[in-house]
Formats: sequence, C-alpha cells, structure tokens
Amino acid sequence: MQGLVRQSFMLAALAVVGAAGCQSMQSLRNVSIFSTAQEVELGQQVSAQVEAQNKLITDPAVAGYVARIGERVAAKAPRQDVQYTFKVIDNPKEVNAFAVPGGNVYVYSGLLTRMKSEAELAAVLGHETAHIADSHSMAALTRQAGFDLILRVALGQNAPGWESTLGNLVGNVAFLQFSKEDEKQADRDGLNYMVQAGYDPQGMVGLLTMFTTLSETDPSAIQIFLSSHPAPKERIGIVKDLILKENLAGGVDNPNEYQAAIKGLAK
Repeated sequence: MQGLVRQSFMLAALAVVGAAGCQSMQSLRNVSIFSTAQEVELGQQVSAQVEAQNKLITDPAVAGYVARIGERVAAKAPRQDVQYTFKVIDNPKEVNAFAVPGGNVYVYSGLLTRMKSEAELAAVLGHETAHIADSHSMAALTRQAGFDLILRVALGQNAPGWESTLGNLVGNVAFLQFSKEDEKQADRDGLNYMVQAGYDPQGMVGLLTMFTTLSETDPSAIQIFLSSHPAPKERIGIVKDLILKENLAGGVDNPNEYQAAIKGLAK
C-alpha cells in the first residue's frame, strides 16, 4: 500500500501546488490526497480493528432492519463509488454512531434503544453516510499528514518518517473529530438523503432533541458523542431552519415498525 500511497501523494501534492496558486490554503481544507481504492483499503483495516474489539449484533431482526434502512438512505447519496454497509455494535450503554472511511457505518445498540422511530434512524444513518460521501475523514487525514510533508515527498526531497506518519494516520482514523463545518454539512446532506428516501425530516429534529435532553439530564450517557460533536441544541436550530427554508415536509415516520424491530435489544 505504501508504494501506491507515495505515488498518490506525489500526484495529489502537485495538484495542490497548482490549486494553491489560485486560492488560499485555507480554502483547501477539504482536499483529500487519497484515492477511493486507498480509502476503501484504509477503511477495511479500521473496520477489522473495530470488529475485533466489539461484539456485533447479527440477529436479522435488528441488523437486517438497520442495514435495509441505511441502504435505502445511502442510495440517495451522490457518491456511489464505495459500498455503504451498516452494522450494529452490541453495547447498550453507548449512545452513538460513527462512520469509517470507505463505506462502513456502525451504530451502537444503546442509540437504537433511545430512538423512537424509523425516521430518527434514517436521520442518524443519513448523517453518517454524508461523512463518507463528503470524504470528511480523508480530508481530515490529509490535514493531519500536513501539506508541507506531502509537498516535500512529491518534490523528491528527503522526508524522513513519512512512511511512519502514514502508519500513525491509519491508527488514528477511528478517533478523528470532524470540524463544526463538517458536522453542519453532514446534517444538511444527511437530511436531504433521508427526505429523498421518503422519510419525515422531523426525524432529524427528534434525534437531536433526544441528544439535547440527554446532554441536560444524563450527560455521561453521551460523553463520547458530546466530545466529538457540536452541541445538539445548536444543531436543532440549524436543521429547523433548513427544513423551513427548503420547505421539506411529508415522508414516513414508522414508529411502530421501528419499535417492533428493536424490541429484543437490551436496555
């Protein structure tokens, strides 16, 4: 992989040099120097670590249901050069979900038992799908690698440690924190995906309301979520404005179907 990545570094860095001549480096914050193939390979490594450290729920009543809703929402994402998959981690105490580069999305059972409807599930899966579709992880890895290092490698200059730097990046993928702008974009795009898939946009409002309530009544339950996301109360206002501005309405909520699917989960 390293030889392929080094070649990609060289080509991408030269492209960055050309772009930098026309715009500021700040405007390049969302640039990724990784190819889709490299992103998928990296995601497979991260997923292997995640699944080695966590127990997955394989009961089709739950796992199959979550996968079906996720695939329905992800089909509306403009990016279709990766295979989106949706899996459930058996951890009733963790109220969170996360996306891995290359297509894998993980949802904790603790989040499933806190949500009330299929539309809320579609909202969280849409948000995580958007992180992948918008290449947020790969852009963050590019920034973490540092454009200076990338440029020196591309220009053939001595850059000791670039291989170990890449190795460190692989180990940090699962712990990346997205910027406020990334989270806003994921909310906006995820909202559009779920609406196009036929779900009530109020599902995202309900999801964020649940997180807001927990942040006030039981913050320890969503400690990891709060450490890696903007305040849910702020996000509710933004989502409500989007729904109003874009005149989003209609769609299904399916609370009964949702509760029937998750009834076997431990709370």
